[in-house]
Amino acid sequence: MQQHRPRVNQPMGFIISELLRPSYTYAIHHDYVYYPQSWTDSSTGTSYQSGYYDENGNRYDSVSYKKDGKYENVLCHCPYCSQDSILTLENDKPSAQDLACPHCGGTMEIRSALDEYMQNSGSSAQTGYTGPVSSAKAKKGNRLLKWIIIVCVVLFSLNVIRACMATHSATSYSSGQNSYSVTQQGNTGTQTGSNSYGSEIHLIRHQDGSYGILSDPLRDYDKALQFDRETGNYYDRESDCWLWLNTDVTPSVWQYWYEGISSDFGDYGWMEWSEKDHAWYIETSSGNWNRLPSRYDTSSLWHIAS
Repeated sequence: MQQHRPRVNQPMGFIISELLRPSYTYAIHHDYVYYPQSWTDSSTGTSYQSGYYDENGNRYDSVSYKKDGKYENVLCHCPYCSQDSILTLENDKPSAQDLACPHCGGTMEIRSALDEYMQNSGSSAQTGYTGPVSSAKAKKGNRLLKWIIIVCVVLFSLNVIRACMATHSATSYSSGQNSYSVTQQGNTGTQTGSNSYGSEIHLIRHQDGSYGILSDPLRDYDKALQFDRETGNYYDRESDCWLWLNTDVTPSVWQYWYEGISSDFGDYGWMEWSEKDHAWYIETSSGNWNRLPSRYDTSSLWHIAS
């Protein structure tokens, strides 16, 4: 697995969904994250443009990659007629060649950053940047959808029965504490999925810096996590962290996706806190978990105590 460049000065707060998510490309000169639309970081109010951001936070409107000796899909701009053109450049030094504008004949300027795909990376040069949705999480998402459908059918049936029996009994129906719900705040029922605690989790900070989950939503709390139905994860805006409860293992374990750290590991990057070692571990490749490299600052990281 290739080593990715450490990322600094990165844009924050992009809301990832099933339809809109960044893509990650490893190239000779830079690593790029492509954001498909502009957005505003709700925590800071900072606005960001769509486009390509390299590991140093530099933004590009377009990046063209060399393939078979050619640079494909190069964005070129004519300063004379203000027209843009997408070209394939065959010259080894395309910045030095004269590019005639197909509209007015003037000399165009190359606007794309020119780079080459990383070779021998062990995988495709351009891989999907999954953000807080890994292959394991996608599996979990399918299970979540199945549960939601089941719950909707059951609740609908119960409401019909309840309406029919309303004239015969004054007893009100309650779904109880063990029902699976993605909308009931403060649900502390059986942990059957990553959102088994409901649409919002309230946390209280312990003396050692870890957090515990409050079963009473009316108590004072130190941190609130919102459940995102599109990604199937809880989200903490303050630390820009996504997390989910992995119930496919025993005991269940919380896994965390910290932007600025996890995104350095491409398709992987989920993190776990080890109570035994008092240290963070990160998935660096499929099924391989390693201690988080010391170059990362962990002072602002937090976890839910098991």
